[in-house]
Amino acid sequence: MRKRDLPHIIVPIDPRPEPFQVVGGGGNDDDRNPVVNPNEHGKRLSRELKEALEAASPNGEIEREGTYITFESFPGLELALKSLDPRSRGEHPELVAVRKVTSTEGEIFEATVYIPDGQKEYFVKKLNQYVETSTGDKRKNANLIEGINRIGRATVRELWTDPDEEFPDADDVAHWWELWLRNKDGKEHERLESFAERNGLKTSANYLGFGNRTVVLIRATVEQLTTAFETLDDIAELRRPHEIPTALSALAPYEQKEWLDDLFHRTTYADEFTPTVCILDRGVDSSHPLLAPALKKGALHSASQEWKHDPVRSPHGTEMAGLALFGDLQTLFRTLHPVILKHQLESVKLLPDANDDEHEPDVYG
Repeated sequence: MRKRDLPHIIVPIDPRPEPFQVVGGGGNDDDRNPVVNPNEHGKRLSRELKEALEAASPNGEIEREGTYITFESFPGLELALKSLDPRSRGEHPELVAVRKVTSTEGEIFEATVYIPDGQKEYFVKKLNQYVETSTGDKRKNANLIEGINRIGRATVRELWTDPDEEFPDADDVAHWWELWLRNKDGKEHERLESFAERNGLKTSANYLGFGNRTVVLIRATVEQLTTAFETLDDIAELRRPHEIPTALSALAPYEQKEWLDDLFHRTTYADEFTPTVCILDRGVDSSHPLLAPALKKGALHSASQEWKHDPVRSPHGTEMAGLALFGDLQTLFRTLHPVILKHQLESVKLLPDANDDEHEPDVYG
């Protein structure tokens, strides 16, 4: 145990009592309230909400029964999220995504809410109540309304909940995305599959269920995702695939190849004069497309001439080689950056295949 030879911290003054004060609630905190004219503020937001709810979708195959609306906070203030997501029985507005954006004026919060057609009056009513009481001392719904700076119709960008800088720049380049679908009637995955088939898009063979969300992978451009968002009611969040190594195993072989090809074309392999990482294991599969360029001629060895290096029956050495060469594949698959390798590989088959006879102790040496 580390020697404790430091003096105690002594507070040389006597304590004194202070009266308890309730912490302010954001929108009702007059010192931070950015609303100068409550009446005008409420009327402006009412107009913005009306325009957002009435905006017609340009897509011709609409299957939606509601509207996605984004509420934007004032810089440095948070939104009253509980009021944006009432969670009442039956059909009700649903908060689907919240993201934080850094602007020149400070941090801004954007909350996107799905409003069913039969619940459009929910926020209209709250705004009307605020405007009607705006000239008095107690303004109704002030905690909600006075935290909102802008209301607008949502786009796929507002559903992006990963870091803002990771959103793809090009609208016409296909990527794999992680779609979080709202569980409404159990047919959300079926509707997405139908849309993907009509539009020539690829989706993962399997999907995951998390309570009120279904997670599925889809390969599409930003433009194609925008079309899906304008067509379907089901999209709640949009992310980069976060668990790619696990999700890849659930994809069909030809889909896995697309991921590997993408990483291969972004990778610059090290030349023969760079350091080598030697894998002491049961052998490395030299035919693997991501490993082959890093295994130079004469890089495969065996402790016994009787052991065949290819084909490799145990995957462990190959998996260790991939880890030694690329590190965290999850990070590499999540980004589109070039990968520059500074070392190559070598394999020594130190142990026989797992189902071979037990090896002799002299192999250790």
